[in-house]
Amino acid sequence: MHGPGDVLLSCARTLKDLQLDYLDLYLIHWPFPNFHPPGCAVDSRSPDAKPYIHADFMRTWRQMERMVRMGLVRHIGTSNVTIPKLKLILRDVEIKPACNEMELHPHFQQSELFKYVVENGITPIGYSPLGSPNRPERDRTPEDTSDLDDSVVAGIARRLGIHPAAACLKWGVQRGNVVIPFSTKRRNILDNLRCVTGKPLSAGDMKALSGIDRNCRLIKGQVFLWKEGQSWEDLWDVNGEITPA
Repeated sequence: MHGPGDVLLSCARTLKDLQLDYLDLYLIHWPFPNFHPPGCAVDSRSPDAKPYIHADFMRTWRQMERMVRMGLVRHIGTSNVTIPKLKLILRDVEIKPACNEMELHPHFQQSELFKYVVENGITPIGYSPLGSPNRPERDRTPEDTSDLDDSVVAGIARRLGIHPAAACLKWGVQRGNVVIPFSTKRRNILDNLRCVTGKPLSAGDMKALSGIDRNCRLIKGQVFLWKEGQSWEDLWDVNGEITPA
């Protein structure tokens, strides 16, 4: 919800639903205001889709900053933004993003963005830390790779007597990012907590895992494209500049 007044209304609804007085963290989930219905096909496109327009994004961010000042949220953050976008955002904000949520797993390490975020005092939050093995079929492409089936990940897990998923989570935490694996099962949630608070990976393990980056983005975001004939890479400014309209 990127429009004028939408942010405050959305936050108020969330607080009411959760029966809370404030939220610890509130994010702009995507830098594009493009609507797509839940469960839509990967080639679904909104007729009102727009590219990243910095002035529009900042109008939304001003509403986020207002909520901090009102005491409704304690921290605000970005998600799925690139270095070119983040440079503009940091130039113009009054309250800096506390975090940036980004896809992070051994096969997609985003080293340049990770370094930029950390150097600017922003906490990196890594989604899909296991390589999103249960993502919907619509989000799969032939070139995708699997972190959990990687021989290096599997070898470390076998030697330590842990699941490959635990090796991926340990790598993320020791690298310095927050990991947010998804589970609805109590057993798995407890296992995730135990694995990141237990014995760490060795320096050799961390080095080995740093060498298996495949630059394999799994969550490509195709539904946010704004015109025909585009590739999902246009969302991610792969040439170092914001993709023009």
